[in-house]
Amino acid sequence: MAGKRAVGPEDLYELTALAEPQLAPGSQLATWVVISVDREQDGYRR
Repeated sequence: MAGKRAVGPEDLYELTALAEPQLAPGSQLATWVVISVDREQDGYRR
């Protein structure tokens, strides 16, 4: 196991979030939007 370390500012670029979940009516299908940080554009990417 690798040694533990504190989270740093650069680690935030590795985070990914899920948003806007939608369920298809009458089925078991779902969709969602994946959001990540775009370092080059200095913003979020969907």
